[in-house]
Amino acid sequence: MSQSSHHTASLSTAQAMDLLNEEWNREVLPRLPEGWESQARQLGAFQRQRQIQAAGDLLRGLLAYVLGPLSFRGVGEWAVLIGLGDLSGSAWRRRLLRASRWLEWLVAELLMGVVPVRRDAGQT
Repeated sequence: MSQSSHHTASLSTAQAMDLLNEEWNREVLPRLPEGWESQARQLGAFQRQRQIQAAGDLLRGLLAYVLGPLSFRGVGEWAVLIGLGDLSGSAWRRRLLRASRWLEWLVAELLMGVVPVRRDAGQT
């Protein structure tokens, strides 16, 4: 008798989620400016570990809202599915409002690190 493939599918989903989390930790977080986590606390974006465990998780959720097609409710559902945190849509909206100064700081720091591209003399 054949076995159900449900366990295999769940394992594949879990492995995919682990891979996404590893990529976020390997590719995105190291590119953030020095002191980004302490600034999240200092500027009031990330006060304590409750539903969200780290400032990087908060940033990931906020970017999912800003850059994706999801509503705040959709971000809440997505965050539960990937194990990021269990917040309602309105809680995500409040987090975005509280994080505005921190996000401004992040963008400013990242832009200061951008090296201007030199143009050739003949290029306009």
